Amino acid sequence: MVKTDAYRRGEAFSAHAGSYKRPLFLIAHQDDELGYAGLIQRLGPKTRFVWLTNGDGLYFESDLTPPEYAEVRKAEAVNAVGVLGISAAHTACLDFSEADIYRRLSQLHAGTTAMPEQMPFFTTIRDAVRKTIFEMRPDIVFTCAYQGGHPEHDLTHFFTRRALDDYARETGIAVPFFHLPEYEYTILLAFRFHPLYRARVTASN
Repeated sequence: MVKTDAYRRGEAFSAHAGSYKRPLFLIAHQDDELGYAGLIQRLGPKTRFVWLTNGDGLYFESDLTPPEYAEVRKAEAVNAVGVLGISAAHTACLDFSEADIYRRLSQLHAGTTAMPEQMPFFTTIRDAVRKTIFEMRPDIVFTCAYQGGHPEHDLTHFFTRRALDDYARETGIAVPFFHLPEYEYTILLAFRFHPLYRARVTASN
């Protein structure tokens, strides 16, 4: 087997993964973690998970109200990471409504509202992500890749990156930051970066 540089970096990362004391997944939705079960197991049961949204975005596909659908989604996510040995005590949800974020972004796109009107809402998300980083003091962070396709993945990435920049500036600690691809042009090409992506990619499963 020919081992590429990315493969070797993945091997080196995997060998070191269990040594992190406070790994954190700060991700957009319940199910964004599913493609990374192998990585989660390497990091171990001390891994913490924080979901930015409550997962209510597809409530209309069910007979449930948005809050009811959100509770189902949150329980599913806690159960999913529980299978990998992660305690429910190591999980949290910032509880921003996926449906509400979509509605606000749609209004901005349609021109029926302007960014100054929506800024307080998005500032609240920014502040919640920042508070999470400063309170949890992670020594490695994983989040959704900024792929320019899913707005909530991109928002989560953007605010996590900003929070880590603030953390480094205020504490002097630069936390390793990994962004996780979830899709390409279609979901049929899952877990790949955009074909024009030029930054370093590490294989770690």
